[in-house]
Amino acid sequence: MALTEYEKYIRTEELLSLQKSADTLTCHDEMQFQIVHQAHELYMKLIAHELGFFCELIGAKEVARAQTTLRRVTMCQRLLLSSLDLIDTLAPSDYMTIRTGLGRGSGQESPGFRTMLRLPGETVWPAFDAFLR
Repeated sequence: MALTEYEKYIRTEELLSLQKSADTLTCHDEMQFQIVHQAHELYMKLIAHELGFFCELIGAKEVARAQTTLRRVTMCQRLLLSSLDLIDTLAPSDYMTIRTGLGRGSGQESPGFRTMLRLPGETVWPAFDAFLR
């Protein structure tokens, strides 16, 4: 069957192929673990995109739109935090199985997380400081 316009635009086939197949999961909860973390990476990418736009807006003194953009960033951050509740539902034995598969891997290696640590000081604050002057 041909892909719908929605499927083509969102690229659902590609997106949904990024998780392990059911027969290759090390445990039941691994699917949830992967999807939550992949969604986090997407939301952090959106936050970085929006913070860059915020900097452009305050540079152009478009304060109202900059404020709306920051509200969007805050909403994304809330989604990130609330989705961590899903991780709390992992069976401890499944989590240990997943951790073994990750090896030394850690959320601190996340490209999105590293960007979130870097952006405020390197990009957002200088733009905001320039706006205040």
